[in-house]
Amino acid sequence: MEATLAAPELRLNTGPQAFGKDPRRFWILVRLTAVAQFKHMYAGSLLGYFWTLARPLLMFAVIYVVFSEVLGIGNGVPNYPAMLLLNLLLFQFFTDAANRALPSMVQSEPTLRKMSFPRAVVPCAVVLTAVFTFVLNLIAVMAIVLATGLEPRLTWLLIPLLCAAMMVIALAVSFILSTLFVQFRDVGQIWMVLSLALLYSSPIMYPAELVPDRFKWMLIVNPLAPLFELMRKWAVDPEAPAPAAAADSAWGWAGPLLVTLALCLAAAYLFRNRSRSLAELL
Repeated sequence: MEATLAAPELRLNTGPQAFGKDPRRFWILVRLTAVAQFKHMYAGSLLGYFWTLARPLLMFAVIYVVFSEVLGIGNGVPNYPAMLLLNLLLFQFFTDAANRALPSMVQSEPTLRKMSFPRAVVPCAVVLTAVFTFVLNLIAVMAIVLATGLEPRLTWLLIPLLCAAMMVIALAVSFILSTLFVQFRDVGQIWMVLSLALLYSSPIMYPAELVPDRFKWMLIVNPLAPLFELMRKWAVDPEAPAPAAAADSAWGWAGPLLVTLALCLAAAYLFRNRSRSLAELL
């Protein structure tokens, strides 16, 4: 009696997955890619990491002279230099992640066309690379802040929460930008304008309580605003107003949280629906 061979099970090939089916493999790919990108950033540079730290310091010097010495905005703000420096550092983390993620899919075209791997690795690795840089910059900046005479506080232990929240927002924005840029290159120009608008509309260079009442809505719809307000309160000035007090409304908390949630949902929906066709659109 001849043995019958079982027919092989047929499975539908659905193409590359957005996030993959193996979380461990996904994380390994993200980590290895991020480490490679981080090393590449400083390859062939004589001063290497110094340039990454020099950017927020140079921007701090220019803005401090304008806002404190020329306009006098920072004169009545306790520990204004420390507030400005830490807020600029946090904002640079966000913009570095978003700016590098914007063209990341296009730059990864050879890999996306030839290999089948979770597409979400690309923007996630970019954000993780920005996290590496931010941590190094934060250590250096905190040393500078201590050298200015600011005493350590227990609330400094809460700063990682701000970093985590900023990372979530940066991830959502990075997913949206990197996906849309594949098909619409005008997204790059639009993002340049939006990032400048976020810089000046966020309480980075000025305390939130100086925002006129008719513009308080900016603190409610801006998901970054509470992070800068809390950075000031936890790291620099315990007497600074909390987000709700700064916006004169409970929406000072609820508004940014809802906008952040909307960004995350939009990013997940957009990326899942377009991830399989990214290679064809490149």
